[in-house]
Amino acid sequence: MIKRIILVLLCGFLITSCGNSKTNNDGITVENVNYSAKTAGYSNIEELENDADVIVKVRRLDKEEPKYKYTEEAKSYTIAFTFSEVEVEKIYKGMELVSEGETIKILENDCTIKEDNKRIHIAGYSMMKVDKEYLLFLRKRESLGIEHFVSLGINYGTVSLEEDDRYNEKDGKGEYILKRESLEKYENIWNDVKDKYNY
Repeated sequence: MIKRIILVLLCGFLITSCGNSKTNNDGITVENVNYSAKTAGYSNIEELENDADVIVKVRRLDKEEPKYKYTEEAKSYTIAFTFSEVEVEKIYKGMELVSEGETIKILENDCTIKEDNKRIHIAGYSMMKVDKEYLLFLRKRESLGIEHFVSLGINYGTVSLEEDDRYNEKDGKGEYILKRESLEKYENIWNDVKDKYNY
């Protein structure tokens, strides 16, 4: 079954990484680092639906809070994620856990560390874009004393309902953060989800 992603983060799984530089909109050079992670895989919609505590259509709000911790012993970030806020627009599963119109926190496996000029992606994940709509397959969790939700399989459970270019982000060498061969397996599930939920 699903492994608790946040526990993996806290245990310091962030060992294998590759990074390159990219200049952001402020003209500051930011090193994009993609950390590999063992994540749950899904082969069909039913598996996603069964594992989810909550299935919701949301709109990403312009509020986020990065959380990170650098460990000298590991010479690496052992915690690197962002709590983002979304507004629940429609509920397909989990009405006992969320309400329409409610704002909930989502743990996103993408974190910009401004003082270190780094942006860390976990398993090629890129943040949801502000004011865009998504269909999310979520598990309820608590990390650092904060209740939140986390997307199933990191990438599988976050389905874009409109064009957002999240997975067109490239590193300094012009390579995609999420490799094209990995993207295809997600897109197959995402397309099936959008068909089933009429998006």
